[in-house]
Amino acid sequence: MKVTPYSSPLSCRPNVVRRSQTMVFVNGVLCSIQLRKGHKFAPNARQYARFDVNERTRKAKVALWAIRRDSAIRIYVIPLAHLRKVSFVYIPVDAKYAVGSNKKPQRDWSRYEGAWHLLPARGRKIIEL
Repeated sequence: MKVTPYSSPLSCRPNVVRRSQTMVFVNGVLCSIQLRKGHKFAPNARQYARFDVNERTRKAKVALWAIRRDSAIRIYVIPLAHLRKVSFVYIPVDAKYAVGSNKKPQRDWSRYEGAWHLLPARGRKIIEL
């Protein structure tokens, strides 16, 4: 894969560009990046990472979300077409949703873990699931 930085012009100074730390081009596709650690929302609860789908995320075509646990990092590759009607997503740090819980997720995001095949080869369209 070819990864290049994303540079955007400053609105107040059009001759100056700012290199983004949260956006990159991967194989020519603009991707937003978020890295999160897990948090427990109750004392004996599982750990979840919260990813925001905000204006900056929506500028890209693909969201690259990474969950860091100790020294291991898991990456989720999610086309923005799959994030249209959400403002945030909780993903379990251990990659397993609670079974038998009445708080079942509306969507199982685990299928996007390591889904690099969704990014196109150079010059192709993003693959839709």
